[in-house]
Amino acid sequence: MQLGRQRQAFAWLEQSSSSRSVLEGLLLMNVERNSQFPFVTYLVCDAARCDPVRLIMQMESHQDAGPEGERIHHTAVYDEVATIARPPVDVVPRKPKSSKTGYILSAFRVFPGEDREKLDRSWLLWTGARQIYRRLPPHLGLRRITFHKKICPQDHGITYVLLCECPTLMDYVPEACVLVDQLRARCCGYTALYRVVDSF
Repeated sequence: MQLGRQRQAFAWLEQSSSSRSVLEGLLLMNVERNSQFPFVTYLVCDAARCDPVRLIMQMESHQDAGPEGERIHHTAVYDEVATIARPPVDVVPRKPKSSKTGYILSAFRVFPGEDREKLDRSWLLWTGARQIYRRLPPHLGLRRITFHKKICPQDHGITYVLLCECPTLMDYVPEACVLVDQLRARCCGYTALYRVVDSF
């Protein structure tokens, strides 16, 4: 049921992207049951044409509550601060080339008063990106690590998001879970594995 509602909302986003403000979209589903964030909608927007506040309001108003009162947990606009890719790739497209593509996603909240400039500079260390880059088994095919920082709204929620794209991750989920457990043991942020449900 929940997947059906997410697909409907994603289809609406795809139709509304005809204005070209939304360049691409991914609907990701957590591979674990009973997770805090079972779905993630990841959009790549044209900054010159997209009004982020309006887009958020449209998304939230379009997403109806489910029978259990389920609603969107978190909606925000993020800026891509840094990307590590091997081999180097273009910023767009993000659309995966294979159904075997999976993602390691980490989300971080920041307490009021934290030195965000210092966090921005040292992101490779505290996000676990360096650990992923060095320890992820080569056959999982790490393609890209992207570090995002929230730009709207500023007052609450998840401040930073790390997204790691692996073209063959879904063939090696148990091995990827070992690395995710190591990242979770650091007790820093929320980390999970996601698979692609839909894209445009």
